[in-house]
Amino acid sequence: MNYLLSVIIPTKNRYNTLLPLLEYLLTIDSNSIEILVQDNSDDNKKMLKFLSHNKVTRLSYYHSEEALSQTGNSDRAVLNSKGEYICFIGDDDGVMPYIVDVVKWMKKKAIESIKGYKPFYVWPGLPTSILDPKMTTGNLKYREFGYSVKKHSTKKGLEYLLNKGGTNIDFLPCLYHGITSRRALDKIYAKAGSFFPGPSPDMANATALCIYLDEYTYVDFPVVVSGRSLSSIAGQGVLHKHISKIEDVTHLPKNTAEYWEERIPRYWTGETIWAESAIKALRANGFEDKIDTFNFTYMYAKIHVFHFKLRTKIFENFPFKVYKTSFYFSFASQFYVRFYRLFKARILKKGTIVQQNVKDIGQAITVLNDKVEKTKLPF
Repeated sequence: MNYLLSVIIPTKNRYNTLLPLLEYLLTIDSNSIEILVQDNSDDNKKMLKFLSHNKVTRLSYYHSEEALSQTGNSDRAVLNSKGEYICFIGDDDGVMPYIVDVVKWMKKKAIESIKGYKPFYVWPGLPTSILDPKMTTGNLKYREFGYSVKKHSTKKGLEYLLNKGGTNIDFLPCLYHGITSRRALDKIYAKAGSFFPGPSPDMANATALCIYLDEYTYVDFPVVVSGRSLSSIAGQGVLHKHISKIEDVTHLPKNTAEYWEERIPRYWTGETIWAESAIKALRANGFEDKIDTFNFTYMYAKIHVFHFKLRTKIFENFPFKVYKTSFYFSFASQFYVRFYRLFKARILKKGTIVQQNVKDIGQAITVLNDKVEKTKLPF
């Protein structure tokens, strides 16, 4: 059976968030949506028990005992899916209950890729931040929705990415936490042999989409809710525990360390893995000339701003000059922006609504759905 939309969820060893997510997704009453779980867990008994109690045709389940990289597991998810459009989420994320209506609107308007304003939900048991070690009881954070619909140029988005040293995904079309047509994704696969031609699936795919799409659409209301849990990469980022030597990161493709870009420090941080993935996506899709405009200095400065205590370790024996005039200017500007955002969020608490004691992603989405003014949606 073919579907209008496939929501794909690559996962490994994280049933504590996956199963509550699936319980919510199965409440979306539509035969147009496929929910696909691509499972690389070591032991899937809990999942098999869940399936025995939830025999639903539109819930597709694939399990592989073979150890896969994030990229490999994500590729399999897309290949196994049957939707005309695809939405990629993590096993602690969620989607709004009107997501099928969003896709019907996309198809009617011939929109190839869409992303929306993204609230985020912090699952119980994760500290609020590195500065606030108190465990959350489930925090939902969002702002008021503007309901605007805007088209964005992928050419300008790619230029912005290169200027920011591959460290910012904000102005790129996205499959991860977005919705994209299979037609666009198949173009990437035909050229690169992967929908995610880089070690970080989100950035690799987003960069590649810029090559095959002229524009994407941004909507100022939630379509996907970003989750952060103790075992997720995003959750580890909250705790600043996502820093390791490239050789020691087991979820990366096997040849990542061997072919790592020499101008990127050989440490896994949010900045380095995104920069590496952006460059690899450009190479895999025949746009290597774009790398000439890649702002490596901005990336070096951002690493210093966010990982200052580890800067010596990260740049140990690094063969390229880091500390030059442009570095100090970039460091100062990024430090100011980070300080201002922290001040605005934690001291002024301006614009952010925080709801506590939200037990799981399903309840978080219920709260958000009640806040959405349905008459202001474009469909």
